Amino acid sequence: MKNKKIVFRWTILVFWGLMWSFWGTNPLQADVNSGDVITRDNWEKVKDLIPVEFVLNEIKLGHYKMSIGENHHLKVTRGYEEATKKYAGQPKIGPDDRLLNYTGGLPFSSIDPADPQAGIKIGWNMYWRCLGDDYTWPEGGVRRITDKKGNTLLGAMVYTMLRPTGRVSVEPIPAFKGHEEYNQFRIIITTKPRDQAGTCLLVKRHIDPKKEDDQWIYLPSLRRVKRFPTSARCATMAPADWSRDNVYGFDGKTTLFTYRLLGETKTLSCKNLQKSPFYDIAPGKPGAALALLPINEKWEVRDNWIVEQVPKNPNYCLSKRIFYVDKEWPTCNWGIEFDKKGESWKELCCFGRPHTTAQGEEGIYMEDGGMIFDKQLIHSTITSYNPQATNSGLKASAFNLKTILK
Repeated sequence: MKNKKIVFRWTILVFWGLMWSFWGTNPLQADVNSGDVITRDNWEKVKDLIPVEFVLNEIKLGHYKMSIGENHHLKVTRGYEEATKKYAGQPKIGPDDRLLNYTGGLPFSSIDPADPQAGIKIGWNMYWRCLGDDYTWPEGGVRRITDKKGNTLLGAMVYTMLRPTGRVSVEPIPAFKGHEEYNQFRIIITTKPRDQAGTCLLVKRHIDPKKEDDQWIYLPSLRRVKRFPTSARCATMAPADWSRDNVYGFDGKTTLFTYRLLGETKTLSCKNLQKSPFYDIAPGKPGAALALLPINEKWEVRDNWIVEQVPKNPNYCLSKRIFYVDKEWPTCNWGIEFDKKGESWKELCCFGRPHTTAQGEEGIYMEDGGMIFDKQLIHSTITSYNPQATNSGLKASAFNLKTILK
């Protein structure tokens, strides 16, 4: 009987020890409330809510104060919401991680963490999140680049996107006739800095998982168009720190990578910007983390999936990425990129705000930019643009070589 009591007591102690350990991993999440201001004096309150070093370091060093706000529901367009309900249960993961039976909306509205395909399903949700059937970032936003000495360079671009398939709001729905083999068109025109002004990139993404993106670049210095190699999608777009593949956290081709769900967590994220573009930016400090972050903005606690992404091509410039994907609106709140040696290389976070579409739908959530920090070069870039023109009725015929030559 005595031995049974001892075993029982030890069982109770172990149970409460495990529970305390569990609570101890996230004890401060409940202590972060709307109205709190996080400074160097209380940075430990958010140490479990910020998964990258550069933001936390800026707070610890006293270079940045983080204001906590209320959580916001992230809305989608009415057409996207209706398509999600209409086609629920139809999309499937096929060979080569291809998305089958997809017509429109969010492919997988329910994710089971025990599902071995949960990672790739989240990857496809990221790709087909509600970005509108088309959008344009007009010129005039902020693209500030800072090196380890604190030197700053400004950049800007015009950025347009069109979905030739998977359309849910603007006719033709669900696809442009004659363009059914593609799921994304983009044109990116650089306007600043001056030595790169006029550079244009045209991208057409094939649905076929075995086909790489068709890409062409117009170089004004040569006055000619050249094929843009797909390997360059991973290269840094100097002088900034972004690559073509890590815009929005990730903007590459889903089927070129494998995905694995690592778990779930809560993080802080800036989802309700009051200024877009934001010009109030915490300056990079020489010798510090150089994180350029928006000030006078609110951060809120968000639920995230933690997803590991590994390239299928061994020659890709990275060994893997880790995404912290928002559960409500599957975008990358935070990301970490690892170089070929497996060492942490770049850290990033994405920002956003409500928008009004061309049809007058208010409160639709869209991304407006983000921050990326190169840990190895001690170099950072922050991007924020004017409010996007969403669902304005761009035509597929406009995405061609003649357009980028104009």
